[in-house]
Amino acid sequence: MNCLLVEEQENGVLLITLNNPKKKNAIDSQLYKDLTIALQNAETSDSVRAVVLTGRGDYFSSGNDLGGFMTVDMSDSKQINLFVQEAKDTLYQFVRTLIHFSKVLIAAVNGPAIGIACTSLMHFDFVFAAQK
Repeated sequence: MNCLLVEEQENGVLLITLNNPKKKNAIDSQLYKDLTIALQNAETSDSVRAVVLTGRGDYFSSGNDLGGFMTVDMSDSKQINLFVQEAKDTLYQFVRTLIHFSKVLIAAVNGPAIGIACTSLMHFDFVFAAQK
């Protein structure tokens, strides 16, 4: 299943949907990368004037998917350091892309926004939240 849906709408609007409702749209490393690429592509596209980010299901996002930690051998310091460095670099690129995004960025918060899903909202131009 594709955890990120990117759909071009009418009038220059790009709709990006977090699409993993079974995990409450938790964000793992791959989803951070996919979001970053989608925003970078929108930034350089002449046909996109605004981006709307929302979630599918009853959560906007439950924040970081901590399942990645389960794949790391906690007794192997090299593996831990590599995992942490990659996670740091991936998150840095995502946040940097949000901060420098020059087009209109709208969050359609359709349910709870936990952790990074909440704190990243300060980088949006407009935030619309459902009363759930």
